[in-house]
Amino acid sequence: MPRAAAMTLTLILVLATLTAISPSQVLGSSNVSVDIDVYGKVMYVVDGDTIDVMVVEIRDSRYSSFLYKKIRIRFADINAPEVHTYKGKQAKQFLYSLIYGKYVYLDIDGLYV
Repeated sequence: MPRAAAMTLTLILVLATLTAISPSQVLGSSNVSVDIDVYGKVMYVVDGDTIDVMVVEIRDSRYSSFLYKKIRIRFADINAPEVHTYKGKQAKQFLYSLIYGKYVYLDIDGLYV
C-alpha cells in the first residue's frame, strides 16, 4: 500500500466514531462523549464511511461488554457519497480494498446507542 494511502487510512481510523452498537445497556444515552481504544478486525464494509468491526481487544474495562462483539463504526468528519449512487459504489469498493479483513486500531470519541 502506498505511504500516502496508509497515512490517510490511519487518519480516518483514528477519527472514527462508534455508531449504532449493541449492547445498549452500557450507557443508556443516545449520544455520549467517550475515549475508548479498540482493536479489531474489519468484518464488513457498509459504505464509503461506515464499517463493521469485530472487537478483539479493548483498553477500558467499563466497555468490556463490547469484546468479541461486532460494532458499527461511522468515520467522523468523513461524508462519502450514498452507496446507491455510482460514486458511492466506488467509495465503498475503495474502502473495501484498503481495509476489509484487516485488523485496525480505533480511537472512539462518541457512542450512539
